[in-house]
Amino acid sequence: MENSNTYWCAIRIAQRKELIVTLDIERRLKEANLFEFYCRIVAPVEKVVTIRKGKKVTISKSLFLGYIYIELKKWAPNQLKRLIETTNYVYKMYDEILRPNEIENILKYTDDYIEKEITIENKFIVGEKVKITDGPFTDFPAKVIAIDKDYQKIKVNVLVFGRENTLELKTTQIQTFN
Repeated sequence: MENSNTYWCAIRIAQRKELIVTLDIERRLKEANLFEFYCRIVAPVEKVVTIRKGKKVTISKSLFLGYIYIELKKWAPNQLKRLIETTNYVYKMYDEILRPNEIENILKYTDDYIEKEITIENKFIVGEKVKITDGPFTDFPAKVIAIDKDYQKIKVNVLVFGRENTLELKTTQIQTFN
């Protein structure tokens, strides 16, 4: 992964403009015939699955808001740095070279990304006794009455003041009762 003829730099940019700046820098490097002096530009993102209006929606969220990273060849001319710094939404290109372990932590979110969806594992069964771990009913025992895998929710019955109440909880809010 780490090439001795290249180094990584951080570029401070306007927040939420990571994709626009990345594409703009690549376009400007091609136009100026400086494309051979850079290897790649990375804007690490995390894909998050959320539920909006009852439907699953995948959203890309920037992990390092306001920063992108560029891999340059060691013999890159100063003209390349000036070109990057004069790109729209770019505030500063830092001269500090990122250490290999720093860039390795950043690249693990970008290279060969495998989408991870949050799914309900079949660890809960209807009728099973569970313990609530989060929310106002923390440490209350409950009984699973329904599992809704589409909405990532579990319905449970909780005994409060001698009366059974139905709650709809996320899977992260309960655990199996030991």
